[in-house]
Amino acid sequence: MSQSAQEITEPQRVPDLWFDDADVVFQAGQKLFRVHRGILCARSPIFRDMFSIPPPDQEAMGAGSTIDGCCLINLPDAQQDVYCFFLAIFDASFFEPPPSVHSISILASILRMSHKYDVGFLRYRAISHLNRLFPPHMVPSFIKSNNVSNLRTTVLEIIEPAYTANVRWIIPTVFLSTVQIKLEEIFESQHWNVLPTAIQQAYLRFREIYLLDRERMPRWIVFLPSKQCAYPAQCQMAARSYMVGYRQLIEKSEKKMLTRRELEVRSCPHCASYILAQATVELKERWNGFPINLGLPNWQTLRKEKSDLGKPTIPT
Repeated sequence: MSQSAQEITEPQRVPDLWFDDADVVFQAGQKLFRVHRGILCARSPIFRDMFSIPPPDQEAMGAGSTIDGCCLINLPDAQQDVYCFFLAIFDASFFEPPPSVHSISILASILRMSHKYDVGFLRYRAISHLNRLFPPHMVPSFIKSNNVSNLRTTVLEIIEPAYTANVRWIIPTVFLSTVQIKLEEIFESQHWNVLPTAIQQAYLRFREIYLLDRERMPRWIVFLPSKQCAYPAQCQMAARSYMVGYRQLIEKSEKKMLTRRELEVRSCPHCASYILAQATVELKERWNGFPINLGLPNWQTLRKEKSDLGKPTIPT
């Protein structure tokens, strides 16, 4: 085998996570990490239990089971996940709490690993970032989903760890942020292809219901002019224009939310108030259906799950 080929196949040490005075080496994929077991034990009860089992003597393990005299442990996790997770533990500046900003990829890795290895403070920190990105509130979620600059299939990367770590309250908002993306682009995403079939099916149902709801003419249009209408002829014309352009009206109501002042350009004050109230009711009905359409509990239950998340202390 040539030297270049051998270099490709041999595991590579990660300089950021190779401490000469450390006492254990982990391998994930083709990456090697030499770290301090004592720090891992202090942060994670899973690692604490792992290291509580006495290792076999080095002669029994053989030369391939040690590196530089340190025990070599293979992890089944993706090397990028292990890199982000260990760096968050051993470098306090890598994964700071909000308002610092981190990529979806880093958040997904740390949420996945902190849940698996029960590192509470990192799990809480990852969730704090996700709560800011995907708040379980109607107005900011609708507005964000209609902002073209925010449309990225990369957000799908957080779905699987969110389900696994039981951070369910962000899932409807994450899915909502992708419904304006072309379905072909979704299907071509690497993050889509690794999702379990059940989650893919739930998303496609959610997306279909969302788009069908946007195609339906709002119920309130047929009741214009309102009973207290001051200018029936004017408001009747407004109703006709809304019937013709209701799709644009629904889209606008999602993008920036309707205001009374805008509505009074076409309608009398009474009808403007009626439209605003009824349009808000219908938008809330759609919003309240989002978690149900995904097979999740209602928003009230999801928000309780969010509020029940206690803030952990950082072990010393």
